Amino acid sequence: MIIHGSNGIEIAEQHTLPKEVFDRIKKFVNHKVIPHNKFLVGFHEQAFDLSQFIPEIHEYIGDLIQNSEFCKKIYFDFIERLPQDSQSNFVFLDELWCNWMKKGEYNPPHSHFGILSFVIFVQIPFDLEKEYALPAAAMAKNPSNGNFNFIYFNGTKVDALNIGVGKSYEGKMFIFPSTQMHSVNPFYTSDGFRITVSGNVFTKGKLKE
Repeated sequence: MIIHGSNGIEIAEQHTLPKEVFDRIKKFVNHKVIPHNKFLVGFHEQAFDLSQFIPEIHEYIGDLIQNSEFCKKIYFDFIERLPQDSQSNFVFLDELWCNWMKKGEYNPPHSHFGILSFVIFVQIPFDLEKEYALPAAAMAKNPSNGNFNFIYFNGTKVDALNIGVGKSYEGKMFIFPSTQMHSVNPFYTSDGFRITVSGNVFTKGKLKE
């Protein structure tokens, strides 16, 4: 499913992970050994490198990109800007990490390295209805506690697409251009962790036309 901003702009693509892939991720996300914080901009204490588990999802990510018109368009737009002698014939997942965020923690607007990036929602500990019912949120025109946001230029001005990512998003993924600015708002009504897995995809050449 394509995620659109205003004026029909294509911002990202949403996918539901196959059960076997999601079950795999839920296991290795607990490998909280190598800190990853120094590579991130977020205000949260727990982030961990998962590079050793790239082989477990590399095939799924590669097939997804190969079969997604959205991803292939981003790829071909990117590859056209590369020197001809730097092109070979594949993309590869080279960075993988997880974020364990507790209440009050957030990720400010940022982008990633690579050509494509993704975020997988592993655990959402709060109910959006409770977040939006908090006094400060309830008074807002558009309550946004816990939201995932894409920031983009709509042709006239900088705009934001605010997505209420609640429990129903567990097992879902957003994939988007690595240059796409995005952010994550804090939540306040749960003592559990919001757990996400993110990765960056790089290129060494051309996908099949």
